[in-house]
Amino acid sequence: MDPTTNVRYRYRRNAIHIVVEGALAQVEPVRDRLGLSDVGYLQPLEGARSTTSDSSDEEGSNSTSSLPGPSPDPSKIPVVLHEIGSAEIDLRGTDFRSPPSISEIAQIFEEKPHPVAVPDPLAADPVAESWLRLAFEVALDLGQPSLSAEAMEMIAGDRLARSGLGLEIWLEDLHRVGKIARVHRGGTVVYRARPAWMAASKRE
Repeated sequence: MDPTTNVRYRYRRNAIHIVVEGALAQVEPVRDRLGLSDVGYLQPLEGARSTTSDSSDEEGSNSTSSLPGPSPDPSKIPVVLHEIGSAEIDLRGTDFRSPPSISEIAQIFEEKPHPVAVPDPLAADPVAESWLRLAFEVALDLGQPSLSAEAMEMIAGDRLARSGLGLEIWLEDLHRVGKIARVHRGGTVVYRARPAWMAASKRE
């Protein structure tokens, strides 16, 4: 207990009733002189502070009030108001371009040079895989990370030499060997190219 804490010491025996109040550092010597160090009850006084602590608090408040500089003035704090919906998002470098259409992807796909087939012992049709890889590259460049089987058929159906169920079966084969990933998006199935498979053409 802090020696500056105000306490009350109480001792009662028969007709003798002793009560001593004050700072703990002052009450303890009185108990010793009376030979009551080991008897009686000692309790702090709630809400009371010693004179020493009061003086230290006053000193602290005085030091706080004497801090250098003027007192804060809330009226001098500038207020900036922005109208809702007036933020200029485009100036902050945010790109809100809509996803490209399949026809846009197909148009750029047709402008690309013929890809080089990558030798692959796991590839049943390396030439078709090179065209499919090119379709994914064009779509990715335009911000479209995945393609459905229908989109692939519209973009590179003639190059892939597959359509309809035959194309879907071939895509599932590529999915099983880990070259593309199948993603269920609601009621639609789309495919994404695996990075390792996409990088195969660049290693050649």
